[in-house]
Amino acid sequence: MDEQEQKLKEREQFFKNPKFLILTLLIVVLVVGVVIRIQPMRDHNGNPGLWDVTTHTWRLGPVLDTWLFYRVPK
Repeated sequence: MDEQEQKLKEREQFFKNPKFLILTLLIVVLVVGVVIRIQPMRDHNGNPGLWDVTTHTWRLGPVLDTWLFYRVPK
């Protein structure tokens, strides 16, 4: 039983370690960021993501480029 108690204490110390908490938080933030970034490309009501409902075509190009009108005059 002494080995099991020692292993249990080692595990408790590992999970209480600030490095573990920071690593866990970074992984959670990374996963949430990836999910948010992929969201526009998923299927929405039978149409693929980034689908323009007004023209029934893909919505790529200048629509997604927010700095287009800033760069064109230059």
